[in-house]
Amino acid sequence: MLLRCHWKEWLEKWAELHEPIQPQSPALAAPFISVGLDSKTKNSSPVILLVGKATHGCWKMEYFSKMMNVALADRIEERRDATISFLRSCSKTNSSAFWRFYRTLQHQTGANVIWTNLAKIGAYFASGTESGKTCNPEGRLLRLQAELAQATMRAEIAFYKPDLIYLTTGTYALSEIVNGVFCEGEWKRWQSADHTLWHIEGSGEGCPVIRTGHPSSKSTMELTAWIRVAEEFLAIRTGKK
Repeated sequence: MLLRCHWKEWLEKWAELHEPIQPQSPALAAPFISVGLDSKTKNSSPVILLVGKATHGCWKMEYFSKMMNVALADRIEERRDATISFLRSCSKTNSSAFWRFYRTLQHQTGANVIWTNLAKIGAYFASGTESGKTCNPEGRLLRLQAELAQATMRAEIAFYKPDLIYLTTGTYALSEIVNGVFCEGEWKRWQSADHTLWHIEGSGEGCPVIRTGHPSSKSTMELTAWIRVAEEFLAIRTGKK
């Protein structure tokens, strides 16, 4: 499976990028691996691939660091388990804007929502006055994982076969990752009142793509408008109007 090959590559990429932590410098979070729907959850409902920027904090580094000297297959399973554990607990109760939007999108559309991120290796401040604070990977850290991030996103799309891809990433990594994945599409602007999003219409095997800003600090009216557009794209894609 191509996607599993990329999981291996992310562990290698983390080792390549890892450097001794410098005070006030963003440290590498443990690598993130997306997971699909299990047999108990999967049903005939449409699938939305919901894409964020990067993980929050160290992403369970305390577990990842204990697995450095074990078999590769076990290290991959530990990373998958980290995501599964989070989704079983925090995704249902987490009060962040992203996870509130995740739950609302799932409820309003009736879709199965699969979570992934553009950058699979996040960043955070491990020491100093900013200790514990999350920062999305930028500059060199983003550039050095961009090629693998593009390849992984393509593999995720091929494996999960979403009916709609929804990016909550705004302009983040637009040139580094996003446009490299969706290079054959043309971003079209949708606007209603003060509510704006960008989209690529699906055709043939390609599913539609929506790109909005992060849901944080957005009004209920704007979030409702975004989800309404998602519902419309899903209806067209699945033939249910």
